Amino acid sequence: MTIRLVAFDLDGTIFDRHGIAPEYADTVARLATQGVHCVINSGRSVGFQLDLLTEHDLMQHFTALIGDERWVHLADTTGTEPKLQPLEPWNTEVRAGWAELGPIAEHWCGLLEEQTRQRGWASRAYDRETGQRRGIWAISVETAEGAQELATWLQPQLTGSPLACNSNGTIVHVFDAERDKGTSLAALAEHLGLRNDEVMAFGDGYNDRPMLDGRHGFASATVANANEDVKSWVRDAGGRIAGSDCGVGVAELLTEVFPPRAAATA
Repeated sequence: MTIRLVAFDLDGTIFDRHGIAPEYADTVARLATQGVHCVINSGRSVGFQLDLLTEHDLMQHFTALIGDERWVHLADTTGTEPKLQPLEPWNTEVRAGWAELGPIAEHWCGLLEEQTRQRGWASRAYDRETGQRRGIWAISVETAEGAQELATWLQPQLTGSPLACNSNGTIVHVFDAERDKGTSLAALAEHLGLRNDEVMAFGDGYNDRPMLDGRHGFASATVANANEDVKSWVRDAGGRIAGSDCGVGVAELLTEVFPPRAAATA
C-alpha cells in the first residue's frame, strides 16, 4: 500500500534533549521531494512547533501542524515566511464542542487535584483561560508514573461520557473524546483526499494511542525508547518498531518504507 502522509509526534519521537537528529532532518527533506506529506501531531502548541521547525530549517518540508492534539493548521511555505491556515470547519467544530465540555472537564480536573492532595503530591492545573484556549484541561504532577496512575484512576469514571483522558509525560489531559490525535489526523487526511490506509503515524507515548492502535486504519510505528505499552499497541496493529531511539529510529524506519531513489511505497 502506498503511504502518502506521515505524521510524527514531537517529544520523545523526533525531539529530545539533544534536539532533532540530523538523520531525521535529512530523511524528512527527502520525503518531501518524493511528494510525501509530512505532519507534526503533538500535544505541543502550533506556535511551539512552528518555532522549532523553523529553527531547524525544516518547516518548508511540512504540509500541516496539529497542535494540542486537535487544532489542525495547513502550512503554506511558498513565500519567504511560512503561513498557517486553520482547517475548517474542523477547528470551529472543535471550539464549539469544547465550549460545552470544557466546564465539565474542569470539574474532573478539580477531582484529580483532590486525588493528588490525598496522595501527598504536588500538582499544578491549567487556569480557565488556558484550558479554553487549548481545548484541553490538564494537571501536571512530579512523575510520569504518577500521571499514569491518575489517568488510570480517572478513565473508568469517564466511561460512557463525552470526555476522555490520557497521560503525556507528567501531565494528565482531560478532553473531548471525539477530538484526539487519531480523529484530528483522520480529518486532515480526508481534507487532503487521502484514505486512512495511506497514512503512517509515529508516536512514543500514551497520548499517541489513538493514532497507533489501528482503530483508524493508519500504519503505525514507534521507536526503541517508547514504553512497552506503546510497543504492544503498535505490534498488535501490525506496525513497526525501530531498533534505535527517537529521531534516529524514525529515520531508520522511514528509510525502510521509503528507500532512497525509490517510489514512496510501503
